[in-house]
Amino acid sequence: MILPILAVLRLYLAGAGELAQILGDYGAARDYYAQALASDLKTYGEDHPAVARDRNNLGSAWQALGEYDKAIGYFERALAIFERKLGPEHPNTQLVRGHLAAARAEHKP
Repeated sequence: MILPILAVLRLYLAGAGELAQILGDYGAARDYYAQALASDLKTYGEDHPAVARDRNNLGSAWQALGEYDKAIGYFERALAIFERKLGPEHPNTQLVRGHLAAARAEHKP
């Protein structure tokens, strides 16, 4: 089976973002995750678990950069999609809920 080009691009971008984040280059991770999000939005539209995953990844990068308001916004949008599409008890939903709680706890307005 040949994957559509946007799916391959998304896999590359998400993988590059994960590697950059592991290496501590959070700015590069943010940029790769943003490109993966743009690709998935074109492929799936706004209300899809792949888009929620990308928003969660972006939230993690923003949180690592100390940009808690941005991180919280991405986590909230990811959580809303996962709750609608996968339900409140799904592991992905619970993961994002935990990320959101951590970002809120770290945020010092």
